[in-house]
Amino acid sequence: MSIITSEFNYQRSSHRVNLPMLVEIGDKIYSVHDWSVGGLGISKFEHNLQTDETLSAHCVLPMKESSVRLQVEITYKGGHGDISGFSFVALSDRNKRVFRHYIELAIDGRLDKLEDIVSIVTAPSINSPINEALTLSDIEADSLAHKFKSRSRLAIFTGVIFVALLCLTLVYNTVYQIQATGLIAGNIYRVTANYGGIIRAVHIKPDSFISAGTPLFRIENPQKQVELQIIRIQLREKKAHRASLQKLAQHDTRNSLLSSLKEKLALLQQDYQQATVLHQQHIISFKDLKYLQSQLAQTQITFDRETTHKQNQPLATQGKINAVTIELKSLKEQESILLSSGASHTARSVHGGKILHIEQPVGSYVTPKDVVLLLEKNEQPSVLVQLRHDKALKIRLGMPADIYVPVDDRKYPARITTIGRTAIHSSASDNTEASLSETIIKLEFEDTNLRFPANARVKVWIRTL
Repeated sequence: MSIITSEFNYQRSSHRVNLPMLVEIGDKIYSVHDWSVGGLGISKFEHNLQTDETLSAHCVLPMKESSVRLQVEITYKGGHGDISGFSFVALSDRNKRVFRHYIELAIDGRLDKLEDIVSIVTAPSINSPINEALTLSDIEADSLAHKFKSRSRLAIFTGVIFVALLCLTLVYNTVYQIQATGLIAGNIYRVTANYGGIIRAVHIKPDSFISAGTPLFRIENPQKQVELQIIRIQLREKKAHRASLQKLAQHDTRNSLLSSLKEKLALLQQDYQQATVLHQQHIISFKDLKYLQSQLAQTQITFDRETTHKQNQPLATQGKINAVTIELKSLKEQESILLSSGASHTARSVHGGKILHIEQPVGSYVTPKDVVLLLEKNEQPSVLVQLRHDKALKIRLGMPADIYVPVDDRKYPARITTIGRTAIHSSASDNTEASLSETIIKLEFEDTNLRFPANARVKVWIRTL
């Protein structure tokens, strides 16, 4: 930053500045601490000089990507610390102007204006104006006449060009009377969520090409998802219960129990008969005989009860299986209702094309009307043009047009297919159309195989003849 100061302790004839300057004395270059148009102070000067000793030097003014070098004579005036003071000897008026202008450029922050300094250094000194009259020789007169004729021819040629351009403009306005800027449209498809919930997965990436039926994203409703999980747990439990009942009906475990009871009963009957003989022979006591009789009676009761239960068991088991089957059917209906209401929904693409942008990332909460992604359909695009009513009066359906597409730098033929805002809004009312000062026309390319980026701007010329 430049600083301009004035101190009472030093008698100076002009203000000094600390702008960048270098001094070249002999084969050494020194840094200038401060300077003015009257003198300068050199930092860390290495020579011991006598007062009023004169040296030849070059002052270098650094600028942006350049520098200015001025030859001067300086006289030593004394030192203060590590700063040696010098004054300029008979500094020329031109060098003074250079120093002053350099200071002005530094204050204005325009040290990159090298041409200003150069113009001062190279400006000639004019002491008196030119007072003599200018006389022309015959050769100069002929040259002047030749120049006049050339300029006349140039003026005539320019006039002819102007008339030609005027005629071309009239023809252009007659043939191509309507010119406007249009918009490539008709191939953008906005995919909405259709269900409220949280986006749990996105199966595609931007700029990828997909076909119809490709899974796009999956949405889950947290509340309905909890209900769905509860129903699915109940479904698993009911299915397991029904399977166990069916297994029980197919293979009755009571057959083995009855067999063992029957064998035990036969053994007890044999033991009881033997015990009766032994009691008659007074080998065992009456108490032992009663004990065997009691065991035989209990086994007989158990065998009879199990036999009766086995006969009634198939009907009871089948009833339980039927009841569980009815419950399973009800749970499956509830599961289907939750799935159809958006508990978990995977959206699939209706059209093939290119994914332009994904509006909602994974984890976003969406409503049924929220747009999740933009799809550029693989279909022929159309061009929409907005015209004032006075221009719209000159057009009609089927009128030919030329469309310039900057994307491939070519023109393509087209025709007008729709006039009015129904070109973009099928629900646009007559009142809306009549209340506006502009209308929209729709143009279709004659080549149905053309494909262009969505929302690209194009130039449209409509031929009204």
